[in-house]
Amino acid sequence: MSVRRTAVRAVCAAALVSPILLHAQDTTRTVRPVMAPLVRDTLPQATSQRRIRVQKEANGEVALQPSAAAEAARADSIRADSMARVVAAMEAERVQRAAVEAARADSVARVARLRKDSVDAVEAARLAVIARADSMAKAEQLRRKEWRERQLFDGTGWYVGLSGGGAVPTGDFADLGYDGGFNVNVPIGWHSRNHFLGVRLDLGYSQFTSGPFTGALGAGAPLVLNNRDPRVLSAALDLTAQVPLNASRSVSLYALGGGGLYHFRNFGQASALGGFLGNDVLDSPDAGDPKTRNKFGAQVGAGIDFGIGPASLFLETRVVNVFADRNDNVRFSDFFGDNRSKNVRWVPILLGVNFR
Repeated sequence: MSVRRTAVRAVCAAALVSPILLHAQDTTRTVRPVMAPLVRDTLPQATSQRRIRVQKEANGEVALQPSAAAEAARADSIRADSMARVVAAMEAERVQRAAVEAARADSVARVARLRKDSVDAVEAARLAVIARADSMAKAEQLRRKEWRERQLFDGTGWYVGLSGGGAVPTGDFADLGYDGGFNVNVPIGWHSRNHFLGVRLDLGYSQFTSGPFTGALGAGAPLVLNNRDPRVLSAALDLTAQVPLNASRSVSLYALGGGGLYHFRNFGQASALGGFLGNDVLDSPDAGDPKTRNKFGAQVGAGIDFGIGPASLFLETRVVNVFADRNDNVRFSDFFGDNRSKNVRWVPILLGVNFR
């Protein structure tokens, strides 16, 4: 094939230069006889016997008809170019798809990272809240422990206190010639800060001042009784109810009610209080009249409590009602009047402190 191509190239070159070499020759003549001596000695002999058709163009130049090999080469070139274009297009599509896939993978990875970061942030916030709650709970437990250790009864709800204040007679007790005095009270009870109800024992001591009492005898003659300063010892069992006023339950209102035994002494056998409690004060002093009296009574009251560490201050008032439980007769009604009740009442007003 290389020898044939070389021969073809030589013939074509001779055909192109033949008009210059042959100025006087007719162009209609065949080129082959003239060119043959020129190229015969310089070119290798072609092995193919196929003749090349040559035709003359309008301007006198010679145009060679393309050979089948040239056509095949051109077709191969066109196919190769088309194939290269197809391959380039496929490569471009592949690169584009790879870029899209990479972008999609990056987007998915970014979304996954954002989701993981969000989950991690939520988990961190949850753990922080739990840690803070645990810290607060531990701090509260430590505070309660320290608070209990400072308390007298280790925060069990038990308490003991001491209070004092005035005692004001009311009703018939005041009309009998008795004035205000004082009261000392020792409360011993149980009332947890987390419970509504509690119980309390009140041990009290009350003393009143007195003046003379004048009554009317049957004939209308007056009779004056010289009263003494009576003293009352009491022991009452009460039920308490507590309502806190703040979240820490350090300030609360409370109410109480109950009853117990009241021991009267130093009132004088022939005193107005003695007659009111059952002595016959219109006879001469009778050795049979008791010098002391034990009576049952009831009380009801309310107060406010201020917690101060393991202790608390309280302000309280009560109404004490003692049942006289006597037998009235005509002489009693004539002397003391017809509208006398059978109750001895006074109102203590107390300020005190409880130790828990």
